[in-house]
Amino acid sequence: MLIAELRTYGSKSTMEQLSQKVDKLRNQVASLHIEKQNLNTWNQIMFSTLQYSKQLVGFFSGSSLSLRNEITGLISVMAYPIYLLNLEVERLQKLQEDSSHPPPDNELYH
Repeated sequence: MLIAELRTYGSKSTMEQLSQKVDKLRNQVASLHIEKQNLNTWNQIMFSTLQYSKQLVGFFSGSSLSLRNEITGLISVMAYPIYLLNLEVERLQKLQEDSSHPPPDNELYH
């Protein structure tokens, strides 16, 4: 009804201005719809990435615990041979020291 009254009583320039404003608003609405679609797409991508990252964090968390247990086990396995090698080195050093220092001559025993 307002448009009919404007056509009857309004000027041509007023109708053109209103028509231009309507076109501008339609363009803005279309632009906002496109932006909304882009944002929805981006949100879906981010959500998928977040879900995938959550799975990766769970996997790496489990892997790190597994590796920690594996390393602890390997250290335990290595500790005993190292201990034995250390004892052998000490024994060999003692033998070498004993052979480089002959016992003193005691004339009492001759």
